[in-house]
Amino acid sequence: MEQLGRYEILEVLGHGAMGTVFRARDPKIDRIVAVKTITRLSASGEDEEYRQRFFREAHTAGKLSHPGVVTIYDVGEEESTGTPYIVMEYIQGRTLESLIREWSGAPPIQLALDLLEQVADALDYAHSQGVVHRDIKPANIIVTSQGRTKITDFGIAKLALTQLTLPGESPGTPSYMSPEQVVGNPVDGRSDLFSLGIILYWILAGEKPFTGENSSAVTFKIAYKDPAPPSRLNPSLGTRFDYVVERALAKNPTQRYQSGKEFAEDLEDLRQGRTPSSQRNSSAPTRGEDTDQTVLRKPVESIPLHGADRYPLPPPQPHKFVATGLKISDWAHNLFRRRLRPFLAGRLRWITLGGLVIVTAAIVFFVFSSFRSPEPVKVAKSTGPTRNSRLVDPARSGKTAGFTRSEKPAETTPPGKPVEQPRTTQLNIRCLHRFRTGMLMVWVDNVLTYEGRLTGTVKRQLVFLKKAQGSFLNSHAIAAGIHVIRVQVVSGPAGFNQTREVEGEWETGETKTLQINFGPPGDDLNLELR
Repeated sequence: MEQLGRYEILEVLGHGAMGTVFRARDPKIDRIVAVKTITRLSASGEDEEYRQRFFREAHTAGKLSHPGVVTIYDVGEEESTGTPYIVMEYIQGRTLESLIREWSGAPPIQLALDLLEQVADALDYAHSQGVVHRDIKPANIIVTSQGRTKITDFGIAKLALTQLTLPGESPGTPSYMSPEQVVGNPVDGRSDLFSLGIILYWILAGEKPFTGENSSAVTFKIAYKDPAPPSRLNPSLGTRFDYVVERALAKNPTQRYQSGKEFAEDLEDLRQGRTPSSQRNSSAPTRGEDTDQTVLRKPVESIPLHGADRYPLPPPQPHKFVATGLKISDWAHNLFRRRLRPFLAGRLRWITLGGLVIVTAAIVFFVFSSFRSPEPVKVAKSTGPTRNSRLVDPARSGKTAGFTRSEKPAETTPPGKPVEQPRTTQLNIRCLHRFRTGMLMVWVDNVLTYEGRLTGTVKRQLVFLKKAQGSFLNSHAIAAGIHVIRVQVVSGPAGFNQTREVEGEWETGETKTLQINFGPPGDDLNLELR
């Protein structure tokens, strides 16, 4: 092809699903232009309807005159084939998509925010003229060598929605569609702002917010799933970036930015390091769904969809249980993102450090307490009664216990007769027990010799296991000879009550120890004379 209408074709700039773009020359004014041919419908019955729509959309988009919008100069039809074409301003530059891929995860944030601010400002102008783009994506945004952005393909995107998919062609993944586009609801300028929010997320987080293996998976996430905050993927960002992205990607159009100007102001605040203006003024009442407050100032003629023109089909509604689970998940996610994460921001390091110190100290304390040696046995130095014990006088009991104390009053020894020394021995009572509280009673030849209280201290064993430990030691003088020792230990809290006997023989001056302890089976009472 050497010519389209009066325009001389110089070279092919690219091919797309809608047609081919050429660099051409307008011989009348010797101006370089871009000419884009539009693929016609294959159904002959719809040719005339499609032709009328094409000229109507091109006429509407041709009214736009803004530094951020590619200007449309002319429309026409190729004489031999009747192929419609549109003549646009020729821009030397690169697409925003090629720049984002070149940045590869390390974008110049200031430059990127400036570029998107320009796009938002251009969209605000287009929406005020009643024109909605419907296909805002990085490939449709050209960046000049002077750092200025130009939006192309105004009016063509709406035309593309009315076309049948050609045989052998794939409609592509709708990664930049808004929820209302996905489910087939009417769209306005806020749909373009949602698409611009997807571009902002890709730049900040390094990945697109809605991805999937196929178009159905992508459209389902667009309609029902919220992406992770960009600061989670790029920790260098602050919560103010999360706020702008979250508002731009709100599922409900009434909760999004209501105009490109408002979006551009928040992007400028981010670029200047300030809190977004709309966030500072969040106490102001929300605009709601009043038609006077929406983006479009002029009505836009809608194109009825029919048959296969309804692509993309709305995704299937999830089961009610799945929908309930998604709502709970979103509620928990929003609670963490809006309440807990701002509170923990800046404090997480100190909270983590404090927790580690407390855990370390607790481990050290438990380990050392587990291996600490038991307290030394307290030995009663006096054989007399203590505060918690009492000795029973065998003279009062009427029974012989072999004590040095006589059952009868001592008789007067005649003068000159030698005094007979009593034959005595020593009985030491030693007890190691496991009771917090209890009573110990000792009988010698059925005479209660000792009655006292047992007390123990709670010790930690193996970090978490608690166990009581106690000890007792006392001494008594008994007569030499053979004696039967009976011991009873009672502990109400432990539910323990056992009695044991042991027999032993003492010689004059001999000392024996009655060892009282508790061992298996069942921690029974054990006696041993040593």
